[in-house]
Amino acid sequence: MATIQKIKTIIRKSIAFPIYKSSIPRFFHRGQVLILMYHRVLSDNETIEPWLQPGMYVKESVFRMHLKFLLSYSQVISFSEFLKRWSENDWDKNGRYSIITFDDGWKDNYIYAFPVLKRYNLPATIFLTTNYIGTNKWFWPEKIGYLFWKKENDITAEQIDKIIGVIKRFSEKEIETFIGTLQEEFGISLPKKRLLLNWEEIKEMSKYNISFGFHTANHRILTRLSQKEIINEINPPSTLKETNFVPVFSYPNGEYNLEVENLLKEMGFEAAVTTKKGWIKPGKDSLFSLKRTGIHQDISFTPSLFNFSHFNKITNTIDATRRSKNAKNFHSYKYSLFNNHFYCFS
Repeated sequence: MATIQKIKTIIRKSIAFPIYKSSIPRFFHRGQVLILMYHRVLSDNETIEPWLQPGMYVKESVFRMHLKFLLSYSQVISFSEFLKRWSENDWDKNGRYSIITFDDGWKDNYIYAFPVLKRYNLPATIFLTTNYIGTNKWFWPEKIGYLFWKKENDITAEQIDKIIGVIKRFSEKEIETFIGTLQEEFGISLPKKRLLLNWEEIKEMSKYNISFGFHTANHRILTRLSQKEIINEINPPSTLKETNFVPVFSYPNGEYNLEVENLLKEMGFEAAVTTKKGWIKPGKDSLFSLKRTGIHQDISFTPSLFNFSHFNKITNTIDATRRSKNAKNFHSYKYSLFNNHFYCFS
């Protein structure tokens, strides 16, 4: 698995570097907006938790490099400015714009990302999963990753990532049952450790150029819920509105439909972001299906790779192929998991 990943990285770098060195990217995406999606920013000096999904983080030095790149390549704007420009159709047709966002509200956003953003005086928006803020609650992927790693120390992050990718298709009840089965059979308890921000940290960041949007109360997949459940998930609490709140919503897993979109509008939201890659064309794209490009360490640890991750359409094709393959294998993986064949992912 590690060898395959290394080969993929070599191929990416061999394509990305000549594109980066050329002037080709400078001729594209003028008058358009790039929204970047981060999750976690981790220290360069600490060991990465071995159960952490590769697609969930960048290191602090890499994040700093990204910001320098964005400053040289685009105008970094806040979401509030984006909404204002959209309503007034105030865009420089020869310029490029970028927006920095984070999903979930991880504690390390405060510890490592916030100081770097302050240093460069750059805005960002963090989409909070509010019922997890200030608690020791863990999201289910972290629970599963931790349990598998504690049971089998030689399991790789890539193998864990593959398991989680399949389990995303399970129902909430199936995921809950699966985690309970793992804990019982492995005889392992989850640590009581706060991974998410608390309201004091959020209040401090709000004093600077950090705004906060909504990512639901509990990170439930909205397209699988009843209307009543959707409303409970997307109704922002007063504690969120008391921050530097921006009326923008982030769809969990990027999944939404017309019912969800209409309910968000009734709640007073002005825009919503997806997980679909691409640049936004003001006046042509919908405010409630805004494209957003996911950024993580293994695809962006050099300037050329970072440039490639949001510039080249090849990456979209690769991602689409991988999703298609996962969908085809889903039912056999699910059968194996629920029959306790936990290591069918090697």
